[in-house]
Amino acid sequence: MRPAMTETLQHSHLLNMLYTVLKEMRTNDHPNYAKAMAQTFHGLPVKLAEGQSAEAIYAHMSTLARENKTLDYLEQLKAHALENKWKTGRYVPDEG
Repeated sequence: MRPAMTETLQHSHLLNMLYTVLKEMRTNDHPNYAKAMAQTFHGLPVKLAEGQSAEAIYAHMSTLARENKTLDYLEQLKAHALENKWKTGRYVPDEG
């Protein structure tokens, strides 16, 4: 059983998840991995630019992941992102 996540999901967490997925795309041998992850993450940059909340973006991503049968993996990515901080600083979305 995973410990309860107490930190609020932030845009930086979603970007951390995308970073992990892009790294894994280079080495993952499963033939459907890249397609499933692209379908799940393709709207992330636009939704961030539109100023949508991290929770709303993640809810949409979860729907796509459920359709791709990768929801458990997306939840693992989220847990990893919540536990690990960016080593290069904190992402702050543009104001406007």
